[in-house]
Amino acid sequence: MYGVSLFFVISGYCIHLSYLRNPGAFEWKGFFWRRLLRLYPAYLVSMAVCLALAQFRHHVNDWSIWQIPTHLLFIHNLFGFDLFYGINGVYWSLGVEVQFYLLYPLLILARHEWGLSRCLALSLVLNIVCLVVVSSLHLAWTSDGRSTLMTWCDWILGACLAEAHVNKRPLFTRGTAAIVLTLAIFIASLHWSMLLSETYLFASVFFATVMDRYLRSSAPLSWIGRALVPIGVVSYSLYLWHLPVIYFARELLDRVRIHDTPWRFTFLELPLTVIVLAAVSTASWHYVEVGVPRWLKRHKLTPHVAGDLPEIATVTTR
Repeated sequence: MYGVSLFFVISGYCIHLSYLRNPGAFEWKGFFWRRLLRLYPAYLVSMAVCLALAQFRHHVNDWSIWQIPTHLLFIHNLFGFDLFYGINGVYWSLGVEVQFYLLYPLLILARHEWGLSRCLALSLVLNIVCLVVVSSLHLAWTSDGRSTLMTWCDWILGACLAEAHVNKRPLFTRGTAAIVLTLAIFIASLHWSMLLSETYLFASVFFATVMDRYLRSSAPLSWIGRALVPIGVVSYSLYLWHLPVIYFARELLDRVRIHDTPWRFTFLELPLTVIVLAAVSTASWHYVEVGVPRWLKRHKLTPHVAGDLPEIATVTTR
């Protein structure tokens, strides 16, 4: 659940790092085209499958004709529960992410005027203002901190990490202490109702402290890190498909009338989910995430912009 916070921080880091490595005028057409090619093909394929397999849809009883157009436009997260979590429960964060892309050119302009640190401070103020407004309007589906303007500071925090990395300085001066403190605050927020709406923010700050420590480390990549690289490569497809595959495995075992027990979950449901998810995610990455942009480029169906293929950003593995 709170892995989305890590996703937002990494996204802000990778996208802003790409900009810092190619300074100058922001080429917004090329940026939006690359982002579209990065997200849309795999998103459309997973959406089509989820729509075809209606029994795996999240909140099936709340289905409405507005599901498809709002999801195609990435605005489904701006409405109630039925659209926010519609079709596939993970899609809400993709709507937020695309809206971050729309805000990014404004962030570039504000950064040149005030600096990124002040932009982060302003986004934190915006987070609090939005929390008050959302609470007063009783917008339950975004009251836990999942709205775009409330999580904008998480994404900017990732951008701040990128600037610190490029400038070869730490973002958090006391690395270990910062990790322990932010983890403690995050755990406390899970159990303290007054802080519950800010758990995504606290999770993002914790992940940022860990990333900051990792990026400043000069040690070679450990065997665990090397093992995680393939997962990182297919992570987008993994994210898109994990809920449908979980529902598929559960439904399949229910249909063959294997009772829901801890034994079933450990020895049947979990292995089946892992195997199918690994296969589907790898195929989605190879044939859709990478294959579709290459096919479009080969057939000259892409507009002439800087950087024809969408970058698949990864944190440095040294």
